[in-house]
Amino acid sequence: IERCAKLNPVFANPEILESKVGLRPGRSFVRLEFERISQKSAIIHNYGHGSIGHTIAWGCAKEVVKLVREIYG
Repeated sequence: IERCAKLNPVFANPEILESKVGLRPGRSFVRLEFERISQKSAIIHNYGHGSIGHTIAWGCAKEVVKLVREIYG
């Protein structure tokens, strides 16, 4: 929170409504896909790497760039 407040003072005194913790769900595959959520907004899902995320991050990042270029030119 302190680091965010240095970028934008609006984050200096947030109202924390609740706090939750839990285990990350396991996946048997990586989800990397484009989802249009409105006419002006979209999400590129890129998760499910598990404990090997650091080894496949570069390849997934290249795929995200490729996906953005295909969709937005």
